Amino acid sequence: MSKILVFSPFEVLWSHSYPESLVIEALQKAGHEILKIKCEKDFAAFCVGMAAFGKSISSSDEEKEAICRKCMARGFLLNSRLKIQSEQLFAGKDFEEVWEKFYKRNKTKMSSNKLKSISFRGYPIGKFIISSFFIKNKKSNYDFTTLQLKELIIEAKNTLKSLLSAEVAFRNYRPDRFICTASNYSVNFAWCAVAERNNVPFYYLMCGTNLSDRYQKLVLCRGYSLQRDLLKAWPRFKNRIISKKEIEYINKNINILINSKSVFVYSKTTDGADIVKLQNLGIQNYKKVYLATTSSYDEIYAAQESGLYSKPKGLIFNTQIDWLEFLISEFKKQPDYLLIIRVHPREFPNKRDSETSDHAQSILNLKKRALKYSNIYFNLPDDNISLYSIFKFVDIGLNGWSTVGKEMGLFGIPVISYCKDLLYYPQ
Repeated sequence: MSKILVFSPFEVLWSHSYPESLVIEALQKAGHEILKIKCEKDFAAFCVGMAAFGKSISSSDEEKEAICRKCMARGFLLNSRLKIQSEQLFAGKDFEEVWEKFYKRNKTKMSSNKLKSISFRGYPIGKFIISSFFIKNKKSNYDFTTLQLKELIIEAKNTLKSLLSAEVAFRNYRPDRFICTASNYSVNFAWCAVAERNNVPFYYLMCGTNLSDRYQKLVLCRGYSLQRDLLKAWPRFKNRIISKKEIEYINKNINILINSKSVFVYSKTTDGADIVKLQNLGIQNYKKVYLATTSSYDEIYAAQESGLYSKPKGLIFNTQIDWLEFLISEFKKQPDYLLIIRVHPREFPNKRDSETSDHAQSILNLKKRALKYSNIYFNLPDDNISLYSIFKFVDIGLNGWSTVGKEMGLFGIPVISYCKDLLYYPQ
């Protein structure tokens, strides 16, 4: 049987730690030897768990301490009840000295685009930091506020501590397999990189992808990206006939999207008021209605800058803004055709977070310049119109890499994407 190492630093996130522990319990019952490495206030300055509970870098020490206590209590409950062997992460007795030298050497790089060039013992630790920090703060550039830079430095320290702890654990335990939840968290990314260097297969856990039973299913993925592996596997399954039961299961997910019955759905539920708003725009008077859907740019930017996703060569447009500017330049010549630009709601504060993205201001600037064209309409979250209400009027969809392109296809709307290599789903 195998020796399996598990890194679980955010046990306060019950939707992560509980199913993870059930997997560990099952593996133990199958005869595998498990060692879980946990955090015990090692990331007390700030961490993912604190952010999930609405805390920020500016929260008081008492507020952060309360999250740490809750995290340790939940970890103790799981590990004791399920008899999971666990140890605190250990980066070495001289960690603070190592950190001070590291910070002094890389301080200037941290506040510029040289961040991604920072390395430690051959590991691209700067890229690890980018992977989750840029997404949490919705960054698509290297201009940091004072608070963001403070948080980035804490993220760098946590990531270095995680990397050193991983080296110790792999050296001492010599596992056959490694598992964590969400490989793109910077502290987890470091462990995956150490596993890769030691030729140890590594896996990450994620919830199910159908919103109707997201927390009743668990997916165990090898490597860094499930989506890329699914795309590779698609040719083997694309001609398989699916059953009525499978169609009903897919429809459950679609119904949740349309009715906005999940925190993971950004659009509001569709209703009659949407139709009135759209008709007031005169949407029914145009020869054709085109819907251009954008993506939250920081996510793909973070993936590309961290090395998790390579930027395709030969793109027609280097950025979404370039694409939107091209569309505006074409549609302003065609006043009988309506262009609706649906801005991704995640660019602005929403029901999941209170951040505004770097990219949002570029979009708002573009909107101001397009105000003089009556046939170009920027649909922003404040308009409070469901995406699925707009679908009822759309003749053709225009898309970069948003999953909305796939959804439009499900509704019978033909879609044109400007780059097939950016898509995370089959063409």
